[in-house]
Amino acid sequence: MKKLILFTGFLLISGFLFPQVKATIYEKGYPIVTEDEIIYSYFVVEKINFPMKVIGSEREEFCKTSSDYDIVAVSRNGSETKLGEEFIVVRNEGALYHPHTGSKLGYLMRRIGLAKVKCVEEETFLAELKNCIYPVMKGDYLIPFEPKLAVVAENKGFEECPSPLPPTGTIVYLENGFNEAGLYDKVVIDLGEKDGINVGTQLTIVQYINDRIPKVNIGNLIVIEAQENTSVAKILSCRNPVRVGDLVELKQ
Repeated sequence: MKKLILFTGFLLISGFLFPQVKATIYEKGYPIVTEDEIIYSYFVVEKINFPMKVIGSEREEFCKTSSDYDIVAVSRNGSETKLGEEFIVVRNEGALYHPHTGSKLGYLMRRIGLAKVKCVEEETFLAELKNCIYPVMKGDYLIPFEPKLAVVAENKGFEECPSPLPPTGTIVYLENGFNEAGLYDKVVIDLGEKDGINVGTQLTIVQYINDRIPKVNIGNLIVIEAQENTSVAKILSCRNPVRVGDLVELKQ
């Protein structure tokens, strides 16, 4: 009985000293996008001008691709580097065009792995690959590694009734080049920082159905990387498959 009274008293005192700890941690949301999701996402460039390029690997006589723990040779092209420095391996996925206007938006680049410098030579260096999500090939590029922070936010969902205002942007690419995308897939939109878009911005996904149902809200997404003219976003909810050409609008 005495032990029970002491234990009860301890719980009461703990409640006064550490009130609502869990609520405090999550009162502003939760990690809705992880660091890795951002690190291994896409980005768009106007032109490809990366000096460091993979030119060979230790296993190239037996295999055209390289993966974790393999050593690759990288051309420096005048770029400075040092032992132990880490880079992101990126791949050119090709030119990106707007689905409605046909205008060229740039070149779509995807981050596919990490590379750590092991040996520096006059014109090249050797690097060890790690955490690759796709095999690395000759012609892939290396860019400086920049740590990313998880996006902590609350999923705001989407309104059932569409806004009377016209949508402000368009989905121009779906993850892996698929025809349809769904929950948690990544997409590229034609809105960027110049349009007031930032990391953490949430938008509604809008589809035009037919003449009788001109538009309907089908989901929402959150921006995980914003550039000047384009952004990469993660789908947080959708009740229909998402397609290239679907529209997005800022939440009111």
